[in-house]
Amino acid sequence: MSLSLPPLPLDGWRPTRDALHGHARVLGAIRRALAPPEPHWWHISLLPRPSGLSTGALPLPRGGSIELALDMQRGALAVEASDGRSWALPLDGRAAPDVAAELLPILRAVGAEPPLDPAALGKADANPPSAFDRAAAGAWWQAARWFADVLTGLAAELPGRKSPVQLWPHHFDVALTWFSGRQVPGVDPADVESAEEQMAFGFSTGDDGVPEPYVYVTAYPWPATLAEASLPGPARWHAVGWQGAMLPYASLASAADPTALLLDVLRAAHAAGAARMA
Repeated sequence: MSLSLPPLPLDGWRPTRDALHGHARVLGAIRRALAPPEPHWWHISLLPRPSGLSTGALPLPRGGSIELALDMQRGALAVEASDGRSWALPLDGRAAPDVAAELLPILRAVGAEPPLDPAALGKADANPPSAFDRAAAGAWWQAARWFADVLTGLAAELPGRKSPVQLWPHHFDVALTWFSGRQVPGVDPADVESAEEQMAFGFSTGDDGVPEPYVYVTAYPWPATLAEASLPGPARWHAVGWQGAMLPYASLASAADPTALLLDVLRAAHAAGAARMA
């Protein structure tokens, strides 16, 4: 059976995207407060699961653990505690500050009090109550889950150390980071964030620089001749605001075999970057 990806023109679902982005930031803030620190800020990301995006199990100050997830199948923020208690807060028609305000008493009930200010979230989001459309959110999740699955397969091919496949709450992109194993010349090896050569492979819903969903591949440090490498099909090198390979999601949605096209682009960009970063 051939894969069919839904259309995702950003103008058609931007309010829902912004609402989801707000909910993801809430979970990212909670994970940052409760999870042990990890290199490269991996402890603030969300992890793709079959039903949605999860914080993973978070240790509680008085023992036990809790897991929070954006359950895309039920349209809810789901909370499960290791003592058997569970909650589901509906997302339909609700902005992130409202859900966060309802979530805080639940966290206190299990012994967690992360520094989360619903009022501050409200200033950042300013989403009207009708912003969340479950059908639009489901269409994005279908594409994001597929992309995460492709990244998981790609990670198995790549040598060396890789990050988890994760969603970054700040930019709302699903991404994987690959490390070449080489140190960046002139950078202090103790600088965990910047000392290693790395490439990132991600899927963004769109932003001010590229106002439509797109796939990206970036490299750090940027090799001077990387943009001279050829890329398959509709992919191209992007240089406005950020540098990297860029593949419009619309090209994937219209492709006869989206998975094959995506892998061709990711593999070609990786090979070009890895060869020039050496």
